[in-house]
Amino acid sequence: MIDHAQAAEAEAALEELELQGVERHRPEQASAYLSAPAVRLTVEGLRVRPGGIELARLAVDAGAVGLEDTRLTAVRRWQVDGVAFEARNLSSAREAPPGIATARAVMAGARLEVWVTNARLAPLELQATTIVRNVDLDVFRLLVPPELPVRPERGVVNATILVDHGRDGTHLALDASLSDIALERPGHYVTAPAARITATDIVLDGNAVAVGHVALISDRLTFEERTAKPVRTWPVQNLVIDAKDLSSRREAVQGVASLRATVAGAAASVTVTRARLAPLELHATAVLREVDAAVLRFYVPEGVPVQLARGVVNATFQVDHTVTEGTHLAGDATITGLEARGRDAFATLAVTSPSLRVTIADGRRQGANLSVGRVELSGAGVFTDSRGASARRAHPRASR
Repeated sequence: MIDHAQAAEAEAALEELELQGVERHRPEQASAYLSAPAVRLTVEGLRVRPGGIELARLAVDAGAVGLEDTRLTAVRRWQVDGVAFEARNLSSAREAPPGIATARAVMAGARLEVWVTNARLAPLELQATTIVRNVDLDVFRLLVPPELPVRPERGVVNATILVDHGRDGTHLALDASLSDIALERPGHYVTAPAARITATDIVLDGNAVAVGHVALISDRLTFEERTAKPVRTWPVQNLVIDAKDLSSRREAVQGVASLRATVAGAAASVTVTRARLAPLELHATAVLREVDAAVLRFYVPEGVPVQLARGVVNATFQVDHTVTEGTHLAGDATITGLEARGRDAFATLAVTSPSLRVTIADGRRQGANLSVGRVELSGAGVFTDSRGASARRAHPRASR
């Protein structure tokens, strides 16, 4: 006869499984971005019964794991050794003692450790502390899309990450220190001896994301234009980026953020209000005082047919961005000692001016489309066209 009481409960006392040639792929990369010659899985004391599950021990030993990023021209490879995970005394019973787990890995002097407490199953609950020590910043290229306009070139990361996962979502906190940083951006590099990132009250709940507070601080950075001969540099001091109450929930209070820094002795600040996440929405006011125009050209959208070469900028701009409406821009700028040249269809044109005031109204960018409702130029200057024999002096005031 069948013992239905025994049939209702299944138990595995000990089971080992070894997988050979484990690989993980993603659509944008032909080769595997993660590979392991062999992975051993050990399960002890697994009991499955109606309404509950228990696991005495789960161990995963992956040994050496290879990481590879072939999405960019310079292929990067890393080897991670000693990859292992172990969990004990896991249960879905609320009255059972909570379980624990650990994970570890090392890579060329760097190490990663994860300590898990208060772990329960079905539904999954846990508290975890992740410790990152001396990890190459370049490894984090694997986590970001290749089209991102910032790419890490070098740097060292030391961080502590706290995780609390339960029925009300996942709560995160981060404290990270970065050293010897170099980031590649279109047209230039950003380097810094040190920076610190802190974040608290990050909540992931279903499809919603909320960030209570996040800050980035660096006392000293440098912008480098390495294609120039000689290389041009601009020192940046006292960079502080601070954001609060960011959320993707439409009913949540709108967030605020600010940025301030001194760029080559000039003051720059950005104040953001009405900020939301996923999709991104914001209203921003940017104020620039005595800022080198050559720095700003790195942050001018590609569709703008003018490239700033020299000058000093004093400006105030208002920016509104939503997914449905795109980006709206309005502002007023005075540029002294201006030297600029056209690009694309206007590549043969150049302009110089001792002082030029530019007023923009109803500037819009949506996707690849860029338009300006009205632009007004006030000042005196000289336009030149390399296709002609002579220069032409500009009108002292022009608008469109």
